Amino acid sequence: MTTDATPSRPTVGKSGLCCCLLPAVLPVLWLLAAALLPGKAGEAVGWAPIWLAAVLWNGEDGQGGISHLLG
Repeated sequence: MTTDATPSRPTVGKSGLCCCLLPAVLPVLWLLAAALLPGKAGEAVGWAPIWLAAVLWNGEDGQGGISHLLG
């Protein structure tokens, strides 16, 4: 019987990078998918996240949104 009081470290299969890499890879995949679409559809899909951020920030009519919360 050993008298060592320090517990052994459990073995971990993954290093935890998956949670960090997923948000970094999603925009790249989005832009690649937009580039593969033909014509104006690809351009519209590529600008969709920027449009969504603008609508959330300024509101649909340009007045309001969440920007008025910050002054």
